[in-house]
Amino acid sequence: MRVLFLFFVITIFALLQSSFFVHFPIYGIIPNFLFLIVLVYNLLENHKEREGLYVAIFAGFWMDVFSIMPIGFYIAAFLLLAFLLKKILKKYVAFTVS
Repeated sequence: MRVLFLFFVITIFALLQSSFFVHFPIYGIIPNFLFLIVLVYNLLENHKEREGLYVAIFAGFWMDVFSIMPIGFYIAAFLLLAFLLKKILKKYVAFTVS
């Protein structure tokens, strides 16, 4: 259920980003909300879980659909981001539960 809700949210943000938010740039820059979703989800998720990688693939798919870049560019970029975040969190950040 959680995964289905997450994919629904990613789809809604992809549609909003490609149709609505392009008309409201902030200082000439259009924010990439799918990038932020992938970033925040992988930062908050346990580094041992793999759900964040699936989120990166799905968000990258929607970015590829709505962009002029070659197919697979954003999938690879978001997947690399998620993978590097998980490796950095595993190596340098220790979460302790007391």
